[in-house]
Amino acid sequence: MKSNKIVYIGFLLCFLLFLSACALGKKEKSTDNNWENEILLAQECGEDGLACCADKDPACKYGSCCVDPNNPKNNYCSESCDFGKLDTFCDVANTCADGMACEKGFCKTCGGPDQPCCSDKKCSDALACFRGTCVVCGLTDNPCCAQAPYCQTSGSEGLDRAECKQEICTACGANGNPPCDKEPICNKNNLFNNNTCYRCGGFNQPCCQNITATGTEKYCSEKDLNCRLDFCSK
Repeated sequence: MKSNKIVYIGFLLCFLLFLSACALGKKEKSTDNNWENEILLAQECGEDGLACCADKDPACKYGSCCVDPNNPKNNYCSESCDFGKLDTFCDVANTCADGMACEKGFCKTCGGPDQPCCSDKKCSDALACFRGTCVVCGLTDNPCCAQAPYCQTSGSEGLDRAECKQEICTACGANGNPPCDKEPICNKNNLFNNNTCYRCGGFNQPCCQNITATGTEKYCSEKDLNCRLDFCSK
């Protein structure tokens, strides 16, 4: 009995020593992480391409502190502060070298897809300047193209239509969109109601209408459906 008690006490002491060692190891590891974080923080300024150090002299480890002529709060360290070139600050007049435009204070390549518009809102062929960025013209919700067809038609049988309205290609003719200006104002299997084109002819949808010389013909677009009380049902 006494022997068992000694063994138990010995086991307990070993377990406590093990926990102490783990705690010490965690503490040392945490200290090491703090030291690494301090090094990272020290490298967040003064290096080439990074912000200038506000509380050090010199503010840059190499080169000079280049300050944005339009916003003195913006700066970076560089061997040369020649503004107006690619990826440098725009000059006082916000101008950049040829083939570039000033975007958010920096000179960037312009005129290509998803690039800033060049001077006079110019973009390369088949692109249009939209809110300062060059985008493909003619797509729905994008600017209209300069020449016809001003907007692109897509989808099965060209039923996804868009028309140029207020210089923007706007979806029309189907799917809860406004009617098109050109006939047919609503696409096939769509019904005009309350100045909007809605889907028709499907199950539990309104019957479609086809105006003929003899009157209005109502029909369902899906098989095995019949028009009853102006709605399509089985």
